[in-house]
Amino acid sequence: MRKFKFIVLNLCIAMLISIVPVHAVENTSSAAREDAGQAKFSYIAVFDSNLKIEKDGKAVVKSSLTARNVDKIMLSTFLQKYENGSWTNLKHWTLTKEGVAALLVEEYSVESGYAYRVVSYGYVYGSKGEFLEGDSYYGDSVIY
Repeated sequence: MRKFKFIVLNLCIAMLISIVPVHAVENTSSAAREDAGQAKFSYIAVFDSNLKIEKDGKAVVKSSLTARNVDKIMLSTFLQKYENGSWTNLKHWTLTKEGVAALLVEEYSVESGYAYRVVSYGYVYGSKGEFLEGDSYYGDSVIY
């Protein structure tokens, strides 16, 4: 029930944000998020992903995108593990949603002793299925 309330609340916020004009910011790193200068996108308003790892090793992955004047959103989200000097994909999820807001929430069990991060790609499409815009988001690493 708590998860349902969280999803409903986020969808309401996403719909509210899509009505109010917002300057878009490409979220590729912490430094990029701090440099939130001018609007960079015509359609994507807000794109965010995050990772939380609970004490029992359950990784909770969230990715959301809100856009303007689009008909469809696609999210492609990867949970990555840092091992032997490089990032490798552990799990991949895809969500395609009609409308101006999409929220992906998934869980996956991880091992302790490693760093993890979320990498997400967001794409928006018009009424004829034409690609309009895309963005990527590389989350900060979380050590578990």
